Amino acid sequence: MKLTDLFLADIEREAAPTRRVLERVPEGRNHWKPHEKSMPMGYLAALVATIIGWIDMMVKQEGIDFNPPGGQKNKPKEMTTSRELVEALDASVAKARQALANTTDEHLLTSWKYMVGGRVVGEQPRHIAIRDGVLNHHRAPSRPTHDLSETQRRAGAVNLRTLRRRINRRRGDWQLALPVDARPAQRCRLHLPDCI
Repeated sequence: MKLTDLFLADIEREAAPTRRVLERVPEGRNHWKPHEKSMPMGYLAALVATIIGWIDMMVKQEGIDFNPPGGQKNKPKEMTTSRELVEALDASVAKARQALANTTDEHLLTSWKYMVGGRVVGEQPRHIAIRDGVLNHHRAPSRPTHDLSETQRRAGAVNLRTLRRRINRRRGDWQLALPVDARPAQRCRLHLPDCI
């Protein structure tokens, strides 16, 4: 099997759960942080929505400079609604698919550089940069998607599945009544007391 096919399968597997997380990002809370040293929720959500698109850059460019001399830092565009986040994810996935479809395994074996201020701080084959910098970073225990889910939980947006588990554990403590016609987005943004 080719590297490009493996990466395409990974992208497809990651896109659906990432979309579900982005759909639950509470609107109007972009600057909220669970802790003073944490990333703001809006920045983290934009990172989660666009990180898969980095594959396009890793295929087409020779490297990335995280702090280019005299240049602009790489920072995702601020998005204020979950719809914008999902659209950004869809665009990122499409860019990554296109880049992988137009490259070869031989190209993925060539070198790719991480730079800071014009100085090379890391260099590795592109396929490893894609695996470690995008795909593993996206799903590792400290992945941005997990951080975003945890930030949502702390901000008060509770996942319905998690809520059901908590209620079942404390059977009888809480009665949950959701209207049958409630949209999934409404059901996932329940604000409940901290005692649950």
